Amino acid sequence: MRRLLSALRVGSLLCVLTLIGALFVVPISSAHADEGADANADAALRARVEMIRKLPREEQQRLRAALARFQRLSPERQSEIRSRAKRVGNARLRELVGRNVEQLRRRQSSLDAERNEMIRLLGGSTRFAALSQVQRKYLFSAGVREFQRHVRRELLDMGGPRMMEEFNRLPRDEKKQRLAVALKAVGERLLADETPQSRAAIAALPPGKQRKMRKRLLAEYRMTLIPGFVGHFEARVIRPYMRRSDAERQTIAERWAQRARWFEMRKRLDREIGVSRGALDLLSEMGSEEWARIRDVYVRTGSEGLTPGERRLRLETEIRELHGRSAFRTPRSTRGDRRRHEKRRLRRLLNEGRHESDGK
Repeated sequence: MRRLLSALRVGSLLCVLTLIGALFVVPISSAHADEGADANADAALRARVEMIRKLPREEQQRLRAALARFQRLSPERQSEIRSRAKRVGNARLRELVGRNVEQLRRRQSSLDAERNEMIRLLGGSTRFAALSQVQRKYLFSAGVREFQRHVRRELLDMGGPRMMEEFNRLPRDEKKQRLAVALKAVGERLLADETPQSRAAIAALPPGKQRKMRKRLLAEYRMTLIPGFVGHFEARVIRPYMRRSDAERQTIAERWAQRARWFEMRKRLDREIGVSRGALDLLSEMGSEEWARIRDVYVRTGSEGLTPGERRLRLETEIRELHGRSAFRTPRSTRGDRRRHEKRRLRRLLNEGRHESDGK
């Protein structure tokens, strides 16, 4: 997500290049098709056009406006944006269709501020200058991820890792309810710590500005938790990692980079769609081909106007059908055998994909 949103800092134009732009090149594409252009490329273009046509009218207008902004840019800037879009990839860009990019950008900005403060307290970027880029990304991403767990633990007043594991096993709605209650309690406490004049000024604001002020207080509260977190992160993660050889560090970081996208999709299925834990467990046993199929269904159902329940049912049904076909191909294997087999297959496919990318 970090790399994805950094590309989006130029605006939602990247999505436009991949999707909405197809609406304006259909006649050209058709002409090329008449001249014998590749049929597969033409079919893919038609599929993108059909996908866009199913979007709400407001979304189409937003993307058209973004395309108009892109066309007003200089050729150099357009080339830069196309390069960023290519690096991010069409599949990941399509996942942003229909999502609130501005909200994602604000969230990423908040995470960036927290990450930068962590790096400063850990000794600054010069301390990690000798590490490779993927090694730095691994450490900084681990810091951001672990800090989110630390914040949840503080909000819920939990005692340790075991308590957090128990919380993570709760149903999704119950976790959201507990966090909402905890956030409200912390917000009230932060307001109580303000001076009487400040509390009166906040109370006099319109509801929308009051919410923004409360969010700002919560953001400041999160920043105060970083110094206490950094010491534990230094001892548990930074020092053990830095004591390893460079080759070992690189292997760990590259393995993390390969798996990060799969974990991100699993998180989206859990938090955004509410896919059941049983279905997610089945998905974790399958290989990259099945993951790619589920990702395609996730993207496609986002533009079909389905209710949340219908979308969840469609994804869970697809996961169970894929898992059933995978199990049928190896009927005598146990669940553990299938899991080991699929993990090996996933590693092989990822390695093949990496080698193909290196060769291009």
